[in-house]
Amino acid sequence: MTSSKISMKTNLAKSLTLIVAGIVIILTLIGLRSANTQPSTAAIESIAPEILFNGYSEGITTTVFNSLGEINYTLQAQRQVLLLDDSSELDHPIINLYQSGLPSWQLTANSGKIEGKESGDNSNTIYLSGEVEVLSQDSQGQDMQLLTEYLHVNPQAETLDTDTQVQLIIPNLTQTAIGMFADLGQEVFNFHRQTRGSYVTQTP
Repeated sequence: MTSSKISMKTNLAKSLTLIVAGIVIILTLIGLRSANTQPSTAAIESIAPEILFNGYSEGITTTVFNSLGEINYTLQAQRQVLLLDDSSELDHPIINLYQSGLPSWQLTANSGKIEGKESGDNSNTIYLSGEVEVLSQDSQGQDMQLLTEYLHVNPQAETLDTDTQVQLIIPNLTQTAIGMFADLGQEVFNFHRQTRGSYVTQTP
């Protein structure tokens, strides 16, 4: 009788051990399956990337008129991206300024940016960067060229401003300086510092 009770207790202990082991294995498999099926952060981002812009266009042309109905300036760009903060990035912009309805100055650059209203900046300002070039021709057909790497442009006021190096090239004169403010309507150029010029005398 004693041997039978011991045998039954032994069999019961073995059964409980097998049941517990089976439960552990099942829970382990469920955990592994959940870990394998849960998408990673990188996978989620690749499926639903964050949108960083509101609009996109190519080959844009914008014409702005003054209070008299005359063309003030035109803005062209190979590509324009409107960002979430209402600012715009421009690829290879071209700005043509007009005086009395006629084109007077042309500005080109590798890239440009127009700040949004949320920045608190003057929305009339266009920032040009990368091989910025300003071209004009006077009434006598003489060319004027201004070169720099960064330029603030207010096309409505026809003003230019930069704190980087500039180079002004006109017939018989090449002038360089660090920093400049220019009023194109008055054809006035104020160079800030380190101004240097070289004259070239044309031979008859």
